[in-house]
Order: sequence, then C-alpha cells, then structure tokens
Amino acid sequence: MNLTGDGIPVAVPPGASALDAINTAGVPISRLCQDAICPPSALAHLSGAD
Repeated sequence: MNLTGDGIPVAVPPGASALDAINTAGVPISRLCQDAICPPSALAHLSGAD
C-alpha cells in the first residue's frame, strides 16, 4: 500500500497499521500504548474528531 502522511510517501504491506506506516516513514510520535499481544480494540485510541 502506498500512503502519504505529512508529505512523506511511504509504502507498507496490506494489513499494516497506521503506526506501522508512521514508523516506516520515520516520523517521531508519542505512543500511549502498543503491545503486540493485545488486539487493536484493547489499545488506547486518540481521535481529533469532536
């Protein structure tokens, strides 16, 4: 999959998470939680939506 975030093009395999894409692009971000043994629904989520 080819994506662009903050003007940075990045290619990630299908099924990759947004965090995978961010890491591949080398964009530094804060992580509240990330654990490979937890399903996505168990991870903390942030949203800018009102």
